[in-house]
Amino acid sequence: MTDRELLIKLSNLSWEDLLESITGLTQELAWATIELQPGEYLHTEGSILSQIAHVANGKIIYGSVGFRETEVRWRELSPKIDSLWPNLDAVVDWLHEAHAYWMDSWASVEDLEAERPRFNGAMVPAWKLIATVMNHDQYHAGQIQLQRAILTPTSTPPPPEGDLWQKYCEEFSCW
Repeated sequence: MTDRELLIKLSNLSWEDLLESITGLTQELAWATIELQPGEYLHTEGSILSQIAHVANGKIIYGSVGFRETEVRWRELSPKIDSLWPNLDAVVDWLHEAHAYWMDSWASVEDLEAERPRFNGAMVPAWKLIATVMNHDQYHAGQIQLQRAILTPTSTPPPPEGDLWQKYCEEFSCW
């Protein structure tokens, strides 16, 4: 097995774990929100729906910046997510689109040791960007499973979060 084949296989395993974490999720549970302490930031406002949107946007940004010369920017993703909000099915569809974009973004990369840009401007080997997104899927799959276990479904949707994306990402050159 080549390094590329291994990265594809591991990426698919992480993706499957992420999908498993949202299988059977109801919109009401996806809207439930963890109460964050003052000053805390969970890469979202605390809902499962936000976690899913965060993973989707991360896949787009890592693929765009790392492998496609920043063809998509954070500022374009904020209105995209807000246009889908708070519909769970629409955000999950976006997650699937983002994953396809991500996998395609590095499909033809030959040199996995070549330095590639990360969204924060750091240069890292291509394999490390790919591993980061794999680990990101795993990390958030675990978070979602924990949230599912402790949260109570709600009929109140979480607020749109486009302003959070701007607040935490506008300092990056890919904003």
